[in-house]
Amino acid sequence: MNETLFTEYPGTVDAIRRYLRAALPHAELTEGEDFERDGIRFRIEPGRLVFFSHEFLSDFSEAEAAARLKSWRVGNKAQALDPGLTLFVTTEGTFVERSPGRRQSE
Repeated sequence: MNETLFTEYPGTVDAIRRYLRAALPHAELTEGEDFERDGIRFRIEPGRLVFFSHEFLSDFSEAEAAARLKSWRVGNKAQALDPGLTLFVTTEGTFVERSPGRRQSE
């Protein structure tokens, strides 16, 4: 069986899922692994992404990850994203960039 970040860090991924569902209760969330950037992503419709780096998943326990998501206000930041933007969550904090494949006019 091939390990994925979802199976390698199930507790941390579950903490992220629980946090996002609580912070964005009416949002449609889909998830996937981003092999190019080495992390996982959650798509929040319409067209917003939250990316979690492999380092974030590996460096923090489930409880530590949940605490950082809350203290960094990831839910508020994700909710405030304009479509076409990605919120990146790393071990150092968060930053926002245009989502891959999006043109400036989108």
